[in-house]
Amino acid sequence: IMAFNNKISKKALVTGSFGQDGSYLIELLVKKGYQITATYYSTSQKPAGLSHLKAKVNFVPLDITNFKALEEILSAQFYDEIYNLAAVTFVPQASSSPISVRKVNTEAVIFILDFLIKHNLSSRFFQAASAYIFDLSQPMPLTLGSKINPKEPYGISKAESFFWLRFYRRYYHLYTVNGVLFNHESPRRPDYFVIPKIINQAIEIKKRKRQTIKLGNLEVKRDWGWAPDYVEAMWLSLQQNNPKDVIIATGRVHKLTDVLDIVFSELKLGDWQKYVDIDQSLIRASEADEIYANIQETYKQIKWRPKTSFKTMLKTMIKLKLETNG
Repeated sequence: IMAFNNKISKKALVTGSFGQDGSYLIELLVKKGYQITATYYSTSQKPAGLSHLKAKVNFVPLDITNFKALEEILSAQFYDEIYNLAAVTFVPQASSSPISVRKVNTEAVIFILDFLIKHNLSSRFFQAASAYIFDLSQPMPLTLGSKINPKEPYGISKAESFFWLRFYRRYYHLYTVNGVLFNHESPRRPDYFVIPKIINQAIEIKKRKRQTIKLGNLEVKRDWGWAPDYVEAMWLSLQQNNPKDVIIATGRVHKLTDVLDIVFSELKLGDWQKYVDIDQSLIRASEADEIYANIQETYKQIKWRPKTSFKTMLKTMIKLKLETNG
């Protein structure tokens, strides 16, 4: 009797693989036995965590707005799953360049969806959507039924892609999923985001390399989660029998001052108020005070809940930063 190996490895394409989500998602998919093509923007810095995966992953440089190059990658082979994580994600940067933001965050998405239809492909497609698609002045918590009314270029570009995915799913029966991601952190998050900024600068204060941290609105409250938990939800969202959009969040809200409390306490620096200066130029006019989600529907749909607590997340980030910076 011939023995057949039933474990056929799935093929996945991950764009934006040098971002925090892309890098953790690749690690997860490697563990699950996928064959992976991972694209990255050539000027992006490679996360430290990916070096050991060189032999297992086909890394390809790609500017996702170069549609000829994108088409070559899409044509190279059939992908069971496509995870589109390539995006301009830093909100202030996005506001200063709306044309390029739309090209990356929206037009590239439509191009991929259109390619799948033209070539009659059954790839499952995940799009990283954002809490910033919503009208953030409405009552919290947010659900998929909340009003969508973004206020700045980043949210607008993400909302447009969100609706295109729904159109292709409804009209062409493509398997498309919008994963609406709320704030999430990790040691691979770029330093210009507020939590890594606080951790890095607090460590510098501890080493007497600086005296203060400049911050904007301390009253902001956010639904902050752990990126390695969130990529598991991305994967699960493409394993549903019928494609449905999902919210990926913790369902809990924390103040920026909670971040300061934990970071300064962990580093034994005493009262953070001695070190924090308010810089009016860092306060964004359109910024919502409070953003958080209801994730009951997510649990029902994909049986996912975040595993990592807010405090554990911050402690892990501090520990790793201290280890890498000595």
